[in-house]
Amino acid sequence: MNRIPQGTQSEFEAALHDAEFMAWFSGFWEGEGTFSVQYSKRIFRLRITQKEPAPLIEIMERLGGSIYRRPDGNNEWSLSRPDLIRSVIASMLPHLRSRRSFVKARTNQMEDRLKERPYRSVRLNDGLVRELRDFHQNGAKARELALIYGLPRGMVENAVYGETWGTVWP
Repeated sequence: MNRIPQGTQSEFEAALHDAEFMAWFSGFWEGEGTFSVQYSKRIFRLRITQKEPAPLIEIMERLGGSIYRRPDGNNEWSLSRPDLIRSVIASMLPHLRSRRSFVKARTNQMEDRLKERPYRSVRLNDGLVRELRDFHQNGAKARELALIYGLPRGMVENAVYGETWGTVWP
């Protein structure tokens, strides 16, 4: 869902270089938005929450991302591709006032996290999957199995409940 706007890469670039739009967007984001870095899952999000969807639709059309309706009735625009976040942040910084240091710190955290632990996908062998499932059926908890086998807990849970693909740290 995090797509470059309906047009092309050049339209995305044009939005980033539109000083009037970026000044408006930066101020709007400073008042209504957030930039989150979730370390455990390597998820990065630039978000704005708003009751009225019209400004979020304009943002999505110019910068990409996605909009969804939250359970509380508000709408949320979200951008989570690190390459797009980098570009948007670089264009926002000159216009930010009160949250400039916050954005710089979050950007540094995102960059450090991206360098720190790259993902790689692996397929668990059938013997290990059977062994994990047998232990689990005999009462072992996924957390315990993860510690014993040195695997991420989520991967053990996936294996126990049917998925044998997972993501691990090198």
